[in-house]
Amino acid sequence: MLTVRQAAERLKVPQHRIRYAIRTGKIKATQYDWFYLIKEEDLPDKMPSRRERGMNEDTDKRMG
Repeated sequence: MLTVRQAAERLKVPQHRIRYAIRTGKIKATQYDWFYLIKEEDLPDKMPSRRERGMNEDTDKRMG
């Protein structure tokens, strides 16, 4: 079982991206009081990038 912090370190992303993925159902986790625990087998190999989520070059230019 991994905490949000441990999962973020493994995937090299900020913790808020892990929490967002949990809230939107992209990562399965169990909430205990105020923290989440994630089974290692439920953790994806990598988090999708902007391009993989369907953003195009025009959107990237506007976003900065």
